[in-house]
Amino acid sequence: MKKQAFNPYLPSWEYIPDGEPYVFGDRVYIYGSHDRFNGYVFCLGDYVCWSAPVDDLGNWRYEGVIYEKTSDPLNRDGKIVGKDLDMLKNAGIIIEEPGFLRKMSGYRNLEYLYTIRNRKDRDYIKRIMETVGLDPNMKKSVGKYSLGMRQRLAIAQAIMEKPDILILDEPLNGLDKTGAEEFRNLFLTMRNEGKLILIATHNKEDIDMLCDKVYEMDAGYLTELR
Repeated sequence: MKKQAFNPYLPSWEYIPDGEPYVFGDRVYIYGSHDRFNGYVFCLGDYVCWSAPVDDLGNWRYEGVIYEKTSDPLNRDGKIVGKDLDMLKNAGIIIEEPGFLRKMSGYRNLEYLYTIRNRKDRDYIKRIMETVGLDPNMKKSVGKYSLGMRQRLAIAQAIMEKPDILILDEPLNGLDKTGAEEFRNLFLTMRNEGKLILIATHNKEDIDMLCDKVYEMDAGYLTELR
């Protein structure tokens, strides 16, 4: 009696959801980043290969490692954040646009985030909104915000817990000239207070005014420019 295969081809103990099937001769080969069942992140193992006869997909044979996870040029030691490396514990981050609740006001969004750690200083949230140029009493929902207003709210959520590290992806996107100047001054003030600020931007003016060190990422390689 033939065995039943899962996911959709491999034995039940294997878990390679991004497997790519190829047929060579009378065998089908599955390649894929080797995830672990119930793993906390993807691709915890090596890039491996399995094969089976095309007429018996319950009879699988392990072909071996095709590409070791430590062969990744961006992660040669194979270390994983959260397991082998500590995760950032006190960082404010903007990656593209935060997933705000679009039917809620800006204040309500920040309040939800701020109270995750049982913090309840609502006056402080209002001061943070005023710092970034938003009216905390405005009832307009975030879904009706302009691009510049959403960017101001994103900066507010990044700085409101007084992080030691800021990681900002195009932080001045959507802001007018006056708004951009306000936030440059804010970031310079935070830098002078000892904060570490990492900015990803294509804006040369931001780079020249804000950055002590400058790196360029091109084709997966990082080059120090200044």
